[in-house]
Amino acid sequence: MLFDERILNYEFKLNDTDDSIISYLQKNRLQIHMLSIKKIAEDLYISPNSITRLSHKLGYDGVSELKIALKNETQNKVDEDNNQKNLLNKTFELIDHEREEKIIRHFLAAKRIIFFAVGQTAYPTKIYVKSFQILDGKSVFYTYQHEVLYENESDEKKFLY
Repeated sequence: MLFDERILNYEFKLNDTDDSIISYLQKNRLQIHMLSIKKIAEDLYISPNSITRLSHKLGYDGVSELKIALKNETQNKVDEDNNQKNLLNKTFELIDHEREEKIIRHFLAAKRIIFFAVGQTAYPTKIYVKSFQILDGKSVFYTYQHEVLYENESDEKKFLY
């Protein structure tokens, strides 16, 4: 997985310090492999441990692996094949299994699961909702925002009495 893809995939784990480190790495991509972790930390006024923690958050074994990966990405800018097999493999690489398990637990514990989508995303969402309805019968799909708001208001009223 490429550096930029890792950033998007693990974005929910990153904080402001991580964002500044990432910005620095992206701006200095070409020479980052020649810089020491100490030099990077001094330039950003942070501790070297912050850089190490970021590399672990992004799924690298350490800063060295991160720097080597960035070096290889800049040297080997080869057009990727857009065939279905490569795209499918890339999609599976992006799955965060920990996050997936957490979502599944929330779905199982929920009394009702409300889905809302508009435009072209509505069609595949309807298909997924039908599949969920077959499994547990607690999934609902809405195409209008006011329906979702009404649903929430009626649920709140039920619990007030």
